[in-house]
Formats: sequence, C-alpha cells, structure tokens
Amino acid sequence: MIRDNLKTEEEARETWCPDAQVMGAEPTAGNRLWHYERLPEHSNCLASKCMAWRWARRADRGYCGRAGTPY
Repeated sequence: MIRDNLKTEEEARETWCPDAQVMGAEPTAGNRLWHYERLPEHSNCLASKCMAWRWARRADRGYCGRAGTPY
C-alpha cells in the first residue's frame, strides 16, 4: 500500500539510509551494517535535509526519492 511507504520526518529519521557511509564497515560487505547491534546515529535518514527526500501530496509525509516514486 502506498501509505506504508510514506513516512513522517520523525519516522524517516529512525530508519537506516542505504547511502550512509560508516567507518569500520567491511568493504566487502557492501557497507552493510550487519555487525552492528545498534545502528550508528549518523547512518540514519536525514529526511528533508537530504537532497533525495521528496514530499508527498500530503504535506506531513514524504519518502526517499532514491527508491522511486511510491505512487
């Protein structure tokens, strides 16, 4: 459902950004964070502070533009 792909900024900031660069990540693991028990805070989504963030038609929710349009 489209609604599931839309997040408030607060919800987005609690999710991991696949473009985040993390020191100590294994280069062969494709920068995956599988060995962390808790995600480093600087690897989370920046929401509207990111150039890929797109606002949805509902002004209080948006989505990551890198993942394509959820409509």
